Order: sequence, then structure tokens, then C-alpha cells
Amino acid sequence: MAKNRPTPASDENAPTQERSVEEALAESNADDAIASLEKNKTLIVGAIILATVAVCGFLVMKQVNAAKHSDASKAFSAAQTSRDPAALDKVAADFPGSLSAGNAMLTKADIQLDRKESADAKATFEAFVKDFQSHPRLAQGLFAIANIEHVAGNADAAKSYYEKTLEAQPDGDLSPLARIRLGDLALEGGDAEKAELLYLESISKHAGNPFVDKATQKIELAKIGNPPVVDRPEPKPEPKKPAVDKTPPVIKDDPAPAKKPAAAPVPAPAAKGNNKGKAPAPAPAPAPGEPAAVPSTRTK
Repeated sequence: MAKNRPTPASDENAPTQERSVEEALAESNADDAIASLEKNKTLIVGAIILATVAVCGFLVMKQVNAAKHSDASKAFSAAQTSRDPAALDKVAADFPGSLSAGNAMLTKADIQLDRKESADAKATFEAFVKDFQSHPRLAQGLFAIANIEHVAGNADAAKSYYEKTLEAQPDGDLSPLARIRLGDLALEGGDAEKAELLYLESISKHAGNPFVDKATQKIELAKIGNPPVVDRPEPKPEPKKPAVDKTPPVIKDDPAPAKKPAAAPVPAPAAKGNNKGKAPAPAPAPAPGEPAAVPSTRTK
């Protein structure tokens, strides 16, 4: 028969000892925490004050920025309505870096394009692209530069900016049109296969975009290829006009007018009573070139 093993007395008192240790540790930790709070009381209060000031400052700045944004929006709206480049410049200067400032620059560039000032418009777009990299209309500025370069015949520069447009806006309003323009550049360069691929991408990568019909027409054009260039016929020569004699006419002197014959002199009447039986006086000799006078035969 097995003997019962006696239970040690120390085992009966173990739970009581363990509870006592836990209580002692808890009391010790509480004392340490209280002492730590008392020691760092100043730092804790200071941290709370700083956090409160930071939150208040954030709220104040948020309110100030909201007010500035409202003022900038009103100024831009007025300048946009007037379409005055000087007013748009003032918006950009008074609210630098704001959305309204970027919008003002884009509007100014559009006005310059309407006025056929392509060089000035390009400079304005370039300034916008440089200063407003995070602007939501960045792609619009890049596409505008690409279009200006394309129209000017600078194919390499145009291609670069169309590609930057896609980088800034992989799937936006201008993305399908940028791909179509890249296809146009490829077709102009003689690469119809690449052009057709870009036209197809403008449809497949941007489903439902408003340029699908345009891209479809471009695809058909790429399949046809460039039509043969026919030399323009030479214009028919114009009939020669008769030569005009520019020699001034010779003016001849007018002939001298003919001299009129002098009137024949009238003979003086004979004196009464003294001239009876006397012959009449001879007529005076005619002047050279004049006809001789016929003597009168009348008698009284």
C-alpha cells in the first residue's frame, strides 16, 4: 500500500507570497510613475501648450489661406472677364504660386495666341510650365507649347512636348489628342505603321474620348499613305505687250504767219481852181514787196 506523500508547508503559503510580490511591484510602479510625473510636470505642461498653439496656428493659417484663395479667385475672375493682359499679370504678381496665378498666365497666353503673337504666347506658356509644376492644368501648358512647335514645323520639339503632356496626364482630356498628334508627326515623317499604332492607342487607351472619330479617319489615311505628289503645271506665258515708244515727241516750230499786203495809198484830192489843166501828181513809189498803185483816171 502506497504511503501518502506529505504536502510541504511552503506550498500552502505560495499563493499568498505571490500576491504580496505583485502588490509590492504595483505599489512600486505607481510610486515611480507619480515621481516621474512630478519630476517632468513642467515638460508635460509645456508640451501640451505647444501642441495647443500648433493646432491653433494651423487653423488660423488655414483660414488665412482660404481668405487669400478667395481674394485671388475674385481678382482672376475680374481679369479674365476684362481680358486685359496687364490685369492678368497683376494677379500672377499679387498671388504668386496660387492656382489663380497659374490660371491667369494660361489665360494671358491664350489671348496672345488670339492676337497672332505666337512667340509671346510660347514664352508665357514656358514660364507657366516652369513655375507651376504641380498645377492641375500643367498638361494644358505642355500641349500648347507642343502645338506651337508643331505648327512652326519643329517636329522634334513638338514630339518632346506631346510626350511630356502624356507624362503629366496619362489619361486625361488631352491624352488621346496628344497621341493623335504624335501619330500625325509619325505620318509626316513617312512612318505610316507607327502612325496607325498611335491612332489605335488613342482609342484603346482612352475609351469613350471625344476624338474617336478623328482617330478613325486618321487610321484610314495612314492605310492609304501619302498620295503621290503631282508637280504643279507651269503657268502659260502671258502674251507680250507691244513695246511702248517712250521717246518724247519732237515739237516743230510754228511757221511764221504770212505778211498781209499793205493797203494802197489814197491819192490826195486836187485843189480847186489851181489844178485845172495840170496833170495829177504821180503816185509815190511803192514799198519793196508791195504792189504798185494804179493811178486814178477820174477828172472833175
